[in-house]
Amino acid sequence: PWASDSVAYDEKLQRFFASMERLTWQILQREALDQFGFLLSVLLLVRIIVVISVHPRVSLLVATITTGIDDFIHFFMLLGIIYICFALIALLRFSTKYDNFASFTTTLETQFQLMIGELPENFSDDSLLAIFMLFFLIAVFFLMLNFLLAIIVESYMRVKKAIEHQETEQSLLVDVAAALLVQAKRIYYRWPSTFSIIARLEEQRAKLSISADNLKMPDDTWTRADRVRFFKHYERYSFLRQKPLPNRITSLDVAVEDLEKRIALLVRSDAPTSFQRAIGLSKARRRSTTSTSGTALHAYLDVDPIVSPPGAAQVGGSGVRSGAGFK
Repeated sequence: PWASDSVAYDEKLQRFFASMERLTWQILQREALDQFGFLLSVLLLVRIIVVISVHPRVSLLVATITTGIDDFIHFFMLLGIIYICFALIALLRFSTKYDNFASFTTTLETQFQLMIGELPENFSDDSLLAIFMLFFLIAVFFLMLNFLLAIIVESYMRVKKAIEHQETEQSLLVDVAAALLVQAKRIYYRWPSTFSIIARLEEQRAKLSISADNLKMPDDTWTRADRVRFFKHYERYSFLRQKPLPNRITSLDVAVEDLEKRIALLVRSDAPTSFQRAIGLSKARRRSTTSTSGTALHAYLDVDPIVSPPGAAQVGGSGVRSGAGFK
């Protein structure tokens, strides 16, 4: 309609601005959708990282970072201090001669380019700039970045060692198949939920002697045959099989300590420590010595150590007072 003579000029302007408003709204809507998609992608990445941290085999990234988080924090603190100090030196000395150091922001950008290996042109013409870049590369590129790699490798080796010593560790595909299998059996055999079984296990005091006979549900809906199937299912895993207890009783002290731990587990209290055990033994010996001394004194005075009539011989601060207790 723009070239039509039958459409008035004012109507053409009105249509033009209406079209521009629709176009502007579509552009704003597209930008909002792009920002929403970007935020959704970031959240999806975070969710993937959190999900893969569940399994030991695929949680190396998250476990390595969390294991060395303290070293990473101190490393970046030191790197920031050194980086800013070099930036201030370059800003004060080279800001009037080179555009790469004209401001603090551009100085930081130039140092980042130096850190990743990009050297400015004709830097060798200025000997002072060459010396500055040499010290910066030695301090940041050769030392600090290698320190970072050493921290990452050390954290990774600790995580890898922990995975190797974990008895329940299996491959991801095997664990996924096992999870699907146990869910199918739970539906088919009507096993209780995982949380109900865990709550029931927490109520058991003697956890080393749990069997199909004592692992019952409060409502008795879980039959013994299904409990036997449940135990047989998990007995397929070697790390869940009942292992014979080693003969740890090598002396009387070890036997007493093992008995104390068992009693503490039954009464749901903490077992006595070595210091508490030594204090109790000292008190017991003191009571035994006192009891033995009192018995010997009563035998010397020929007095009944249990029942003494009124006026019997008594030991006081001034010695022995005679009474009617002598035979």
